[in-house]
Amino acid sequence: MKRVMKWLGIILAGSALLLAIFVWVYAPIRAKRLAVQYEKFRAEHQAEHDAIDAQFNQHDTVVNGIKWHYVEEGNPDSEVILFLHGLPEGWYSWRYVLPLVDQNYRLIAIDMKGYGRSDLQDEDYNWHTVAGQIVDLMDSLGVEKCYVVSHDWGTIIGSVMVSDHPERILGYIRMEADLIQKGNQYNTTAFRLS
Repeated sequence: MKRVMKWLGIILAGSALLLAIFVWVYAPIRAKRLAVQYEKFRAEHQAEHDAIDAQFNQHDTVVNGIKWHYVEEGNPDSEVILFLHGLPEGWYSWRYVLPLVDQNYRLIAIDMKGYGRSDLQDEDYNWHTVAGQIVDLMDSLGVEKCYVVSHDWGTIIGSVMVSDHPERILGYIRMEADLIQKGNQYNTTAFRLS
């Protein structure tokens, strides 16, 4: 039994040593190598990125201390369709969709908090908090009511917006089911686009 315990101790100590070597030696080397690859990739594709960005109306605003980046297209005096992206994406994931949507609507695709060019500083990602912050963003843009189109992480936030602020929602399109099971803390109501 002592021999088994001794070998077990040696194995655990060896595993701990390997883990320490990985964390203190290999991980920083890997991080530097990935940073170099990222910079190379960004340099190679910056012109393409800039050309796509130039096709859309880019905006930044600060609401309640949070910097938001968003793209706005279509008719600025019409009903709003708000696009909420998934994880790990940004407004950019809607770049093929926006030109296909009726430009008689005011189309707003945001970089959700912590993504793209929106603020990373506020670390409160409680669903209800984020949904409320997006409502505050809409208020700052003069949007009283809107249609919401959501995907992935945006669907979780969109579902909470519908539940917490139903008076602000004209219609809701969900792409991908959110992770909330029926009977949980909130109940989403189905809305139809008319």
